[in-house]
Amino acid sequence: MRNIRHSVGRNAVNNRQDVIIVQSLLKRHGASYVDVDGICGPLTKKAIIEFQSKFYTHPDGVITPGKKLQYT
Repeated sequence: MRNIRHSVGRNAVNNRQDVIIVQSLLKRHGASYVDVDGICGPLTKKAIIEFQSKFYTHPDGVITPGKKLQYT
């Protein structure tokens, strides 16, 4: 799987190819309701927050290249 180049999620760049990568990963990790269509719509943003909430106390709704998980 390729790496994303730009941020994906709420108020992010949301490059189509990056969104497809994130959607594919979200779907693989339980967000079966997410379509892999390259559009960062409400369901994709919801899935990002749900996924981040497993690791963050305050999920920001953005997937950023190179961002390290900070458990708080």
